[in-house]
Amino acid sequence: MIEQSDMVQDSDRWHLNEFAVPGVDLLLVAFVRLRIMSSEMLDLVFLGRPGSSQNRPETLLKLLNSEISRWETKWYSLFDQGLEILTSLRCFADLSR
Repeated sequence: MIEQSDMVQDSDRWHLNEFAVPGVDLLLVAFVRLRIMSSEMLDLVFLGRPGSSQNRPETLLKLLNSEISRWETKWYSLFDQGLEILTSLRCFADLSR
């Protein structure tokens, strides 16, 4: 599980901080957001009561798949942008030598 402190809840913008390490903090933020999501999903699973609807596992799986798809769309896009920026910086550094 992950502690749900204010700092962790606000983690989706860490990589935009002026002191962020390009690429590294983006990966960290994506991982933290994935951990928060999985923690929330586990909370839903353990909130279930005996005798609840038989469709509950399928519903939770659909919800989890939907959340993972949203996470992938957001963070993979940012990874691609970050890789383009890092590649450009490397090319510039090579030219300036």
